[in-house]
Amino acid sequence: MVLGQYIRYLVVRAFQNIRENKFLTVVTVAVITVSMLLFSSFLLLYFNLANALENWGHDVQVSIYLRDSVSETEARAIMAELETHQEVTASSYVSKEEALESFSRSLSGVAGIIDDLGTNPLPASIELTLRDDLADTAAIEAFVDSIDRQEFEDVDWSQEWVEKFYAFLDLLRWSGIVLAGLLASASVFIISQTIKLGFYARRDEFEILELVGATGLFIRIPFLIEGIVQGLTGAMAAEVLLFVAYRIVHGILDTGLQETLGAISFRFLPSSYLAGIVLGGMGLGLLGSILSVRKVVRVGAD
Repeated sequence: MVLGQYIRYLVVRAFQNIRENKFLTVVTVAVITVSMLLFSSFLLLYFNLANALENWGHDVQVSIYLRDSVSETEARAIMAELETHQEVTASSYVSKEEALESFSRSLSGVAGIIDDLGTNPLPASIELTLRDDLADTAAIEAFVDSIDRQEFEDVDWSQEWVEKFYAFLDLLRWSGIVLAGLLASASVFIISQTIKLGFYARRDEFEILELVGATGLFIRIPFLIEGIVQGLTGAMAAEVLLFVAYRIVHGILDTGLQETLGAISFRFLPSSYLAGIVLGGMGLGLLGSILSVRKVVRVGAD
């Protein structure tokens, strides 16, 4: 019973602190919200790019462009031989006519230019799909080198630009870490200053509490709860705003991605990420509170 009353007093005291400093609390929560919103937006972008990259990485395609002197019969014989390699899971033959038709559909504006050429400049090709677990650059390059032959004009594989995209994703990840550090530092500073101002406004009260035997921990806890509540409120507000923005732009982005990237879809952050954001906001609030009241007993006694 005594413990319950003790906890109830500390929680009530924390919310009284918040009500007595409404303006500062609103400013602090707003800063946390903006900081967490910027970070979570960056995280949403990174999550979707990483998801897209994972899908592309598991769909390794090798395009073999044939010389014009290679007939379709010879090309299909080569394709049958390539299918015997354990790295290959599927293959298809694309004739010159099919390549031209596909190219014309994708770039309808150049159809007239192609007609003026009088001849089909595109080569026939063999399209190979490799195993999902074959995503290592060195392994793919070794396979491509092993199948090279004089009938091939050129060999291209999608993983080359995927590897470049990995480098971009690494840069994005480190940029996010730096951004998170800057935003966290700003949030912690604002929280600590707000709570410190509230403490100084009630120094006389704390001196009386110390005189009647209140411990430093007893005085500190309401401020720690206050910081946690501010961080929690700011993080949840950021998630709500992020979801609203996501729903507004989802239709446009999803349609664009479907047209350009096929099956890739723009997705919202999973629950584990959202929980991490909430815990991060609470952690920032707690850290800011700790920094502001770590010497509260000594200051209160001055």
